[in-house]
Amino acid sequence: MLERLRASAEPSQQIDRLVAGGSLMGMKAANSLPKTVPTRVAVFVAHARVRLRESLPEHRLKAGVSGTVVHVYGRDEGLEVEFGVSGEAPQVVTLKSSAVEPLTD
Repeated sequence: MLERLRASAEPSQQIDRLVAGGSLMGMKAANSLPKTVPTRVAVFVAHARVRLRESLPEHRLKAGVSGTVVHVYGRDEGLEVEFGVSGEAPQVVTLKSSAVEPLTD
């Protein structure tokens, strides 16, 4: 197929045909790719500072309180975060990664 394209077209036309047909290095054609792409995916690591997105009344934690990631369960599976609220003993809470956001400086 490549030999036939080389003989019949200019280099830029060859590439356009391969991409449009989805044959370029086995990649999918552009029209078959997903229409939506995640805008931002946060990947957490141990010792990262995070902020709680929503209140957790069962743990007496309010939205916006900051904590430190102490353990990550796989990619996007969950986290253990230590929260130290003033005047109380620190507590470690297991959360989905969507429950927190990275704390930016």
